[in-house]
Amino acid sequence: MYAINVAESGAEEALIRLLRDPSYLSIPGSFEDVAVGTDTVRITVNTSGTTKTVVSRVTTGNYKRAIKVEGGYINDIFTVASWTEID
Repeated sequence: MYAINVAESGAEEALIRLLRDPSYLSIPGSFEDVAVGTDTVRITVNTSGTTKTVVSRVTTGNYKRAIKVEGGYINDIFTVASWTEID
């Protein structure tokens, strides 16, 4: 259960950064490693048209978890369309 919580924290951090800077990690292939407690989450953001796809991945102990969040700006407001756990 702990690993999924860390991955979700990374996704939330990425969304906050996107709200502050809509071009956050906008260069294809770029990523950021973010500390969450004693673990490190790898965040990527891909843009396709107006849709942003955030992926937050963590490996903690023997557990690997990843969260994918899709959303976009509608009238300058970021709206989350989906939030799922992925492999």
